[in-house]
Amino acid sequence: MEPRHARKEIRDGKRFLVDTSGTCPGFTQVNLTMLPDSVAEDFEGFCRANEGPMPLLFKSEPGQFTAPPLGVDIDVRTDLGAYELIENGETSGMVGDLMKYNDRIRQHVSFYMGCSYSFEKEYLDAGLPLRALQQKRSTPLYLPYQTNVQCAPYGVFNNIQQFSSMRPIPKQQLQLATKVTLPMTKYHGAPMHIGDPGMIGVDITKPDHGETLEFEDDDVPVFWSCGATGIPAIKNCGVKLGITQAVNCLMVTDVPTEKDDLADDITVEVIEVQKDPFFASIVSKSKLEEIKDLLDNSKTANPDQVLKSAMLLSHSSKVAVLVDENVVQLTNGGINEELLLLLQVMEMLKMEVLVLVPETTSNSFMGNIKAKLFTKVQNMKVERTSYMDNDGSALHGEYQTLDYAVLLTQYNVIEFVECVKKASKRVTFTAISINDLDARLDFQIKTKYDQGCRILASLLVIMRSCPIHERYQKRNVGYPQSTKLTESLRKMIINI
Repeated sequence: MEPRHARKEIRDGKRFLVDTSGTCPGFTQVNLTMLPDSVAEDFEGFCRANEGPMPLLFKSEPGQFTAPPLGVDIDVRTDLGAYELIENGETSGMVGDLMKYNDRIRQHVSFYMGCSYSFEKEYLDAGLPLRALQQKRSTPLYLPYQTNVQCAPYGVFNNIQQFSSMRPIPKQQLQLATKVTLPMTKYHGAPMHIGDPGMIGVDITKPDHGETLEFEDDDVPVFWSCGATGIPAIKNCGVKLGITQAVNCLMVTDVPTEKDDLADDITVEVIEVQKDPFFASIVSKSKLEEIKDLLDNSKTANPDQVLKSAMLLSHSSKVAVLVDENVVQLTNGGINEELLLLLQVMEMLKMEVLVLVPETTSNSFMGNIKAKLFTKVQNMKVERTSYMDNDGSALHGEYQTLDYAVLLTQYNVIEFVECVKKASKRVTFTAISINDLDARLDFQIKTKYDQGCRILASLLVIMRSCPIHERYQKRNVGYPQSTKLTESLRKMIINI
């Protein structure tokens, strides 16, 4: 069926609330967000700032119901299977067309965003499964979930949480799924998250629409950004009337599916970072080779574990660094330069960092640490903590959002680990030490403290200088990292 014929069936009311998945394979399908002209400029800025979930393909003029670049006969008022009306921040109903709302939408602007339905042909042709289709469920083929991932704010559009679409994919096909969708950035591109749903605030048993799916033995939940992010955007911006498509009732356009022209050497690698619960990250093949060269040259034991540790650090937003006087103090009473380097890199990457020293730390050493730190980093806290108390009493509220800890200490740190685990359920512990430490730690970098800090800092810089990893790490929201920042980070690290 040609797209114009599909639109005619929809226009004639023959496909009310019918999922458009599988309609006109190989052609672009789009999400719709329709808003008053008064907020249109802000919404366009919001889309540009969050091109993962909101890949804007066309913006109309106020009151323009056609979309010439997408199809010569398109009428946005009639050519979607159903529309969701949102009035004063609440869904007020579903309708089959917008003709009776002409007067209310004369000054509305229509935004058309690419949808992942557009890459469905390439997805299926590659042999990737659609479990809902296989299980014959009366549920959307791609289950929608609202995540806890905050989109970058713009104007009146703030505090918007990204929607995602989830597909169960066999573990051995994760690389294939990422490779197939990577060049499809007009339709959300590569996944925004692979594995553990809790990391993005999702309960996989509670989709926002439809029924849950049965996972086969080796299936992994894989999440793509979703244009349904327009729903919370409309609800939160304060307009009297906004309109979007009903779930999975997209507009079918005349535009063939398009791929980005990627360089021949752009190949994506999927790295299993965590087994239980499963989590994987992605990076380009060229950057992975650079990482492996660095680890080979450093002659670090267990390089695969060091890589996984660094990748989890790259995905962290709040990090504690536990130190003691014996580790960081130099003969001049300063602070280890490699530790400073690691702290600087984390600050430049906008991580929230808390430097922790034992409760018994002398005032003079505390003063030295703060004086030296604050010449290089401006936004870090330095605090004492009694991490030997296993009742957790020394841990304050902000530990509840801690997701990574670097341990640089000669003392037994297991009591500290147990305390933090009481406050934060999602925290990774990496110790840097030549000596064998307790197996309850997640990772150990078996080397000297200064070398370990430099290795972590260098790995962070390499990964964040990879646009593929940087986009994935940010869950496809926000502007790309600036070239200036990337260059500044790389200049800080020698011998990369």
